[in-house]
Amino acid sequence: TAGVRAIALKGAALRFTVYGQSVERAVEDLDLLVREAEVDRVVEVLAGEGYVPFHSRKVLEAYRRHHFHVILRSGDGHTSEIHWALARPGRPFRLAPDEVWDETVEIAPVDGVSMWIPSPHHLVLQIVLQNLQEGFSRLYRTVDIDRILSDAAGFDWSALVRAARSQDLQSATAVSLQLSRRLLGTAVPESAARKLNPSRAARFHLAIMGPEECLMRQTLCGTYSAARLFDLWLVERFGKRMRELSRQLGEIPFAVVARGGRLGAGESLSRLVKLGATQLLAYAAAVGSLAARSGRTRSRFWSFKDGVPEARIDGTYPPTSSR
Repeated sequence: TAGVRAIALKGAALRFTVYGQSVERAVEDLDLLVREAEVDRVVEVLAGEGYVPFHSRKVLEAYRRHHFHVILRSGDGHTSEIHWALARPGRPFRLAPDEVWDETVEIAPVDGVSMWIPSPHHLVLQIVLQNLQEGFSRLYRTVDIDRILSDAAGFDWSALVRAARSQDLQSATAVSLQLSRRLLGTAVPESAARKLNPSRAARFHLAIMGPEECLMRQTLCGTYSAARLFDLWLVERFGKRMRELSRQLGEIPFAVVARGGRLGAGESLSRLVKLGATQLLAYAAAVGSLAARSGRTRSRFWSFKDGVPEARIDGTYPPTSSR
């Protein structure tokens, strides 16, 4: 009724496409991507339907400058997130909304209401971004990736590789896909995996941090320093990695940004010492774990587990597989 075209993101798009029944995929809120120029119009329309902003006007202004969505909540507790972008400005990982808009797909769910959703490879990259934002802490994101790749006939692996590389999501995509194939046996062509794999040094450091344990135990979700260290090794190329480290050391909490404040010199120095020390401890613990059996198991993250067959380029398994 507002005349605004919106793209359903994440769970809202997945539950009507790659899951057999919509109830199989829980949805915490409704995520919609709109053009940035239409955000105010959408917020106005939703306000007329009883939705109110979750934050104050001052915080919302800060959100528009430093964030990528606004949150609105209805009287019955339902939440909607209105996105104009898919990642926070200044982060080394991104997904350009214009590229998502250019390759949207129109679907007609069983109730007959048409929806616009991202292309399959952009759906995967959105899950990759969620993994990054949530510290690889939610198993159902890995299930989402497995469902997308298993459901999409003729999945365009070349488009995924190309988009992941252009958006600085190459290593994060490689980790997300490897988690899916090791935990769920997802078919990923080896040629695509090789094109996405990070450098040998990054593969080693990511592996010894135990991505599977991080996912199952939600390690990165609750440990700020370990999460930032993991992020560093997911950044492509040494120069960008050092810029990300510099950004981390000078990162200002959003609460400070929202009230228009800045960190004082003493607080900045304290953050630098704390983050540097905790990252060194996290790194030392990861390297030290190699002396134990669990650490050596971690180091084999980039290989296949016994019993998980290799996938062909067309996404099928060899005839001898028991799958």
